[in-house]
Amino acid sequence: MIQRCQPLLGTFVEIKIFSENSFAYQVIEEAFDEVKEIHDLMSFFDEKSQLSLLNREAHHAFIPVDPRLLEVLSLAKNLFEVSNGLFDVSLHRSNGNSTFADVELSGNSSVKFKKELQLDLGGIAKGYAVDCAAQVLENNNITDYIVNAGGDLRVGKSTQKIGIRNPRKLGEIICETKISNSALATSAGYFSCQKVGDKRIYPIFQPRLGALEYKDESISVAAKKCAIADALTKIVAIKKDQSSEILSQFDATAMLVSEQNHITFINQ
Repeated sequence: MIQRCQPLLGTFVEIKIFSENSFAYQVIEEAFDEVKEIHDLMSFFDEKSQLSLLNREAHHAFIPVDPRLLEVLSLAKNLFEVSNGLFDVSLHRSNGNSTFADVELSGNSSVKFKKELQLDLGGIAKGYAVDCAAQVLENNNITDYIVNAGGDLRVGKSTQKIGIRNPRKLGEIICETKISNSALATSAGYFSCQKVGDKRIYPIFQPRLGALEYKDESISVAAKKCAIADALTKIVAIKKDQSSEILSQFDATAMLVSEQNHITFINQ
């Protein structure tokens, strides 16, 4: 096995390859380079990123973008529509009347905002970067791997046992699941939570309320692509067991660990 780890995407990105060959190390570096490119394109905080350029200028005119950014925005648009606006990567301004419906995507890889707004791809870009890294590996005939970016992961052909952490006890595995040729993403308050009394809670933005809800739970979603799994965790966090229809559209399943440590499987 070859294993490498780098600090990227605000977390640690780990790549494991379960085979030895002469060019494996080079391919791993290429996969990390791809993750860096995704970060540079889609960072909300880097003023040089293409996303920041959109947030500054796209309400004036169509802005050409990298095809990978357009792909993420297209997926975000699809998820916005099928969730009736529950998954919305636009930031709600003080006027409260702008949504992702105000984003125009052109077939010539350009983007325009109908209103002045901002986008934050934090709920989908990390999963997409994992997918891109996995694609680099597969393009080089490496099919037995794990790419893990802080809990958003893709697994190759071999079945892997993945531990799901207890959202209230960081070092405790509450259950395990097995996946192969697919992705798993988890949203929970492991590192971004707040302590309120005896509970560890984390914020989930509720678009229709325009406010944060605080949860002491974790949501894991398995899907073919990590970007989809990443985004669907946010929808499941809001809709809970009513999210089965949306999960079915993406051939995905979800596991919810409740505040009482009760485990619920959705669309299994």
